[in-house]
Amino acid sequence: MKDLNGYWRAARLAPWVLTLVLSAACGLFHYDALPDDDTRLADKTAIAGVDVSRLTIAEARAQLPQTPPAYRFHLPDQTVSVEAEALGIGYDLDAALLMAVNGEPAETLLLRVDTDALARALQAFGEQHTAEAADAVATFTGGSSEPFSFTAARTGVEIDTDALFQTVLRAVQSGQTDIAVPHSVLHPAVTEEELRAQNQCLGRFTTSFAKSPQNAADRVFNIKKAAAAIDGVTLQPNAAFDCNAVLGDRNEENGWRTAAGIRGGRYVQEYGGGVCQVSSTLFNAVMMADLSITERHPHSWPMSYVDIGRDATISTGGKNFCFVNSTGAPLTLSAWVDEDEQTVTVSIYGTPVLPDGQYVTVASERTGTLPALPEELLLDESLPYGTRVVEREGREGRTARTYKEYRAKDGTLLRREVAYEDTYRSISARVYVSTDLYAAEATAAGD
Repeated sequence: MKDLNGYWRAARLAPWVLTLVLSAACGLFHYDALPDDDTRLADKTAIAGVDVSRLTIAEARAQLPQTPPAYRFHLPDQTVSVEAEALGIGYDLDAALLMAVNGEPAETLLLRVDTDALARALQAFGEQHTAEAADAVATFTGGSSEPFSFTAARTGVEIDTDALFQTVLRAVQSGQTDIAVPHSVLHPAVTEEELRAQNQCLGRFTTSFAKSPQNAADRVFNIKKAAAAIDGVTLQPNAAFDCNAVLGDRNEENGWRTAAGIRGGRYVQEYGGGVCQVSSTLFNAVMMADLSITERHPHSWPMSYVDIGRDATISTGGKNFCFVNSTGAPLTLSAWVDEDEQTVTVSIYGTPVLPDGQYVTVASERTGTLPALPEELLLDESLPYGTRVVEREGREGRTARTYKEYRAKDGTLLRREVAYEDTYRSISARVYVSTDLYAAEATAAGD
């Protein structure tokens, strides 16, 4: 808002000057000044439509309107009513009465302006109604299927109080009470539309843990803990995501629980069991977002919660899942668990890099089966005769191929790229046997 002090010092009008300008056509006065209050007006005298015949000046003054109508200041989004008295504007009753005693009653009441008071009032009005523009805001709320909410931007307004001062004076002279406030519109730097464009869902994938043993309580606890660690992570352009670093070491000290995990080709109870379901869910979302993956490993065998070739295993101090924000704009990761549906979902939000609404889907297929391996027999002399204890089950190996499919906005397949060729090796069964069975097996092998 501009400083008016210099302008007002130069342009301020004394109240009597404006009054004389407005009453310049009133003719010659018999009285140079208003006589005493008990001076009586002539018969058939009216002022501004009010009959003041034979009234004293004091009586006539009391009959006349004391306060002009309020002024309505029109702003872009509101109309503000301001009392004339607050603007230093009032009826010049003395001038009207002086005309009446000189035989020339005023058809309308003249106005006088206290320009000092008007300047102060407009300064205060400008300060009150000048408002800065407000940028739109994107708010991320964790643990939600739709984590982003948006607050709309707001335009601002700057009152030009120099111009408003002149506008009010012209309104007083013309008898107008509606005033269009001179102003400039201030535009926000960031709009809601821009924020929505910068926070679109680039990839989303969901896996289920509804079936036993995947829904074991401690395994679900670890899934929720891992999802919470990922939820809300932001990546600037070219920044790397390191899954093991984000989750931290899976151990008791860090609050992880023991659940089934793969180690040595078999399921064992280990801290953080179940986190690979979260890393695998994230892996699929990352592929759908078309990001650059720098490290990913399949499990020892295919997982039931994703199709073959679409898993990503991690381990404390070992295998990892890593990718880079290759979009050129910030990314936000969302991960949440729906306990009613028993699912975990990972979404990636940012600015799309594919043109014309294109998007990525992921598909995979098994491409082959590997031969089974012979059992690995181990002697356990403590076992009763005729006893076999399977320590590790044998598994046939598999090979798989995973594709990234680039599709047009309408779903038409544009191209298909091989993303991974995976081998899930065959695993031999490991069996502990009693002495008699071990001897029989050795004899058979010798034959």
